[in-house]
Amino acid sequence: MVGWLDATGFDLASAHIVDCASDTLAWRPERDDAMPPEPTDDAGREIDFSAGPPNDYERAARGSADVRTMVAEDLSEIVRCDRSITGRDRTAYIGARLVEEHGDRFLTLPRDEAVRQLGDLGLAEVIAGAKADLAMMGITYDCWFSERKLYQEGQYDKVMAILREGGYLDLHDGAVWFKATMLGAPKDEVVVRSDGTPGYFASDIAYHYNKFVERGFDRVIDVWGADHQGHVPRMFAMMKALGLDPTRLSLILYQLVTLKRGGEVVRLSKRTGDMITLREVLEEVGPDAMRFFLLARSADSQMDFDLELAKEQSDENPVYYVQYAHARICSILRHAGDLDYSEGDVALLTSEPELALIRRMVRLGEVVGLSAEHESPHYLTYYAQELAAAFHAFYRDCRVVSSEPGDEAISKARLKLVSACRIVLARALGLMGMTAPEVM
Repeated sequence: MVGWLDATGFDLASAHIVDCASDTLAWRPERDDAMPPEPTDDAGREIDFSAGPPNDYERAARGSADVRTMVAEDLSEIVRCDRSITGRDRTAYIGARLVEEHGDRFLTLPRDEAVRQLGDLGLAEVIAGAKADLAMMGITYDCWFSERKLYQEGQYDKVMAILREGGYLDLHDGAVWFKATMLGAPKDEVVVRSDGTPGYFASDIAYHYNKFVERGFDRVIDVWGADHQGHVPRMFAMMKALGLDPTRLSLILYQLVTLKRGGEVVRLSKRTGDMITLREVLEEVGPDAMRFFLLARSADSQMDFDLELAKEQSDENPVYYVQYAHARICSILRHAGDLDYSEGDVALLTSEPELALIRRMVRLGEVVGLSAEHESPHYLTYYAQELAAAFHAFYRDCRVVSSEPGDEAISKARLKLVSACRIVLARALGLMGMTAPEVM
């Protein structure tokens, strides 16, 4: 998104908010049902601690040590910090590595301090892993914004004061509620839970106050998953409560992706731990295919991602089809050798395949504008396929480099045309964050 918005002249900044202010990062075993299960071996047998029943924190610490013992053999050939380990194995690996690096140091600390430090270490590991995976896909953010800053630097206190003074807060059922119904939302929302901790929505309000009021952004685009559909009305109510124009906030909700392999759905289950990570898909199909398929549908459309199709080297694979057009043009230009076509007379290009290609080429600026206006990149993927199709049709019907007597002028004109087409194709691919290969 940043690429094509930047191309239209916007002054941009991209950010990834790190959800690290809630108690989800801290293990709080005050209740029996909040306790993690006892560590077990591969046969499901509970591990025996010969030193007697451990206390809550020792159980977690010793569990990590035993996890290390259990997975050591499997990890013996894996390079330290290898990010190819995923899922539950990844969690076990991180725990094992922390024990290996720090030993029993955390057992000597007060529990709250130990949990805080372990949380920070785990958070750093998760962020590093996310950055590495996104880098494989060519995605970087200008800022990884820590949710904690909203509480440490006062934004939360500021927005609560604004809402209180505006009469938008209400206390009932032991919690503090934002009266979103006053501003058109279907229901009120909790901002402070009954236990006194801020709710997720409180962070949303403070974060957008920071972006709009303190940092002065004219517009903000949030990209969420479709499971947050119900949160949209409260966000616009929040904008009104802060005295901001709701039209300055855009909320893009991406639908879930269905993975397929050869037309068959790949069954995934979060409960059983059966999952395929972004990194695994990237390693199988490559970043260009991944980006193209994800961009090829509007955000509100359900998407099927066929892993086998994404790897095919055929016209059925849209990524291959577009990139092959660019590579074929590069081959044509290499074949032309030292022939100087800079003075080629494009007025000679009068056949329908030539004119059709030109008509497609000149639409790039219009398509980029459409993508920016509608905040949707799928216009670019369709355009790239249409441009590639126009080029392939031209190449089929029009000989570019001819050695026939009298064909030098038209050869130069067509070389000038395909050279320009190469630039447009490369630009379209670049705006989508994809490579433009010269050889395939």
